[in-house]
Amino acid sequence: MEEKNTRNLSQDIAIAEIQKDVYYLRKEIADIKAQVFNHLPGKIEELNQSFQKYKLSSTRWLVEILVSLLFIFIGVILNLIIK
Repeated sequence: MEEKNTRNLSQDIAIAEIQKDVYYLRKEIADIKAQVFNHLPGKIEELNQSFQKYKLSSTRWLVEILVSLLFIFIGVILNLIIK
C-alpha cells in the first residue's frame, strides 16, 4: 500500500509541476499577445508613412524626368527654328 501512495504522490508532484508550467506558458503567451497587439497599430502607421514617402519621392522623380524631357524638346525645337 505504501508503494501505491508513493506512486500517487510522485504522480501528484509531476501533475503539479506540469500545471505550473502550463500556467507560466499561458502567462507568457498572454504577454506576447499583448505586446503584439500594442505594437501592431504603431508599426502599421510607420509602414504607411514610409510608403507615402516612397510614393511622393517616386512621383517627384517622374516629374523631374518629364520636366527635363520638356526642356530638351523645347531646346531641339528652338535649335531647328534658329537654323
